[in-house]
Amino acid sequence: MWPTAIATAARLVVGTVVVLATLWLLDAIAQHRVTAWLSTSASRALVLAATSETPYRWKLRSGEDIVAGRVFGAVDISFSDAGLSIRSNG
Repeated sequence: MWPTAIATAARLVVGTVVVLATLWLLDAIAQHRVTAWLSTSASRALVLAATSETPYRWKLRSGEDIVAGRVFGAVDISFSDAGLSIRSNG
């Protein structure tokens, strides 16, 4: 009776330790991944701010690429080989 109870208790303890270790490792990995992502994201934002760039890019090729075929509030809009030119009152 005792050897079976001890073996069962030992398996339960080992199983609990394995589950807790797995949870701890998963938490550590998740923290590492989030920290790395935040660091990369912050670095990119700082570089963009330092160079007066924007994180937003639009690849416009024609007038149909703009909502409703026009830029709202724009006085003049034209496409050329050099890109999109928008002139506004504001």
